[in-house]
This record gives sequence, structure tokens and C-alpha cells, in this order.
Amino acid sequence: MHLIKAALARMLILPISVFAACIIAALYGGAHDIVTFHISPEYFTKFKFIQFQVTQMPVPDVVKAIWVGVMASWWMGIFIGFFVGLPLLFARWDQVVGLYRLGSVLVISCAILGAVSFGFFVTDYSGYFLPTDIADRDAFYRVGSIHNGSYFGGAIGTAIAVIVLPVMQRRAKTRRF
Repeated sequence: MHLIKAALARMLILPISVFAACIIAALYGGAHDIVTFHISPEYFTKFKFIQFQVTQMPVPDVVKAIWVGVMASWWMGIFIGFFVGLPLLFARWDQVVGLYRLGSVLVISCAILGAVSFGFFVTDYSGYFLPTDIADRDAFYRVGSIHNGSYFGGAIGTAIAVIVLPVMQRRAKTRRF
């Protein structure tokens, strides 16, 4: 009976990991868009609000931006949670939470680093979408770059976590306490 319970508990690791990652990604997206909304409100009012069909929502624009951030990022949690959760299937029970935290920190840190680096260092905006009548083109482009950098950084952070978590897991197995 104990083995059945243990097997069922192991089967829950991946769905819980995906669910938690979706929540974390949604929170990141909302917070991210609060910041970027203040850099370029036009990016949202003349592009993202139309794209996400929230122009008519009876709430302040910053709340719309938060909603856009949540809707634009929660789905990244599916991939992040799956790939960060895979090594947890083979971890000792006392390692699972610590390894998940490490994976989450890696992904979020890389997403932030990607956002900042793309926002400051990407200067070639050829190929970027630009609606007509944008007053502050540089801010609009910068926010677009920041958004792209977050996705790129999240993907890189996930790849790093996929490599680092099994290494950390193996190192922990060889330690004697």
C-alpha cells in the first residue's frame, strides 16, 4: 500500500510543478507589465490592448496592462513547469521543494536579465511592429524589446534549470549527512 501511495505522489509532481509555474509566470507577467506600462503606455494602448481585446474593459489602463501581462505569460508556465518538474520525478522527497525553488529562481532571474539586456542593448528595431501616430517611438520599441527579452530569458533560464537541477540532485545524493 505504501508503494502505491508513493507512486501516486510521484505522479502528482509534474502537474503540481506545471500549475505552480503557470501561477508564477502569470504573476511575473502582471508585475512585468506594470513596469513596462510606465515606460510606454502607448505600447499597451495602441498595440497590446487591441491585440488582447481589452480596450473596452471598464478599468484603469494599468489594470488592463496587468491583465495583458497575465494572459501573455501564464502559458509559459506549462513549458517551464514541465521541464523544471521532470528532474523532480527522480529526486529524493527531501530535495523536491529545494530543487523546485532553485529552478524557479534560475528561470525568473534569466527572464529579468533577458528583459533588461534586451531593453538596454537591442537598438536595431527593423522588423518591429509600429502602429501609426506613436509619440514616443523609442519607448515603444524599448518595451517591445523588453518583452522579447523576457521570453528569451525565460527560455534560457529553463534550459539552464534542466541542466543544473539534475547535477544538483546527483551532488546531493553523494553527500553523507
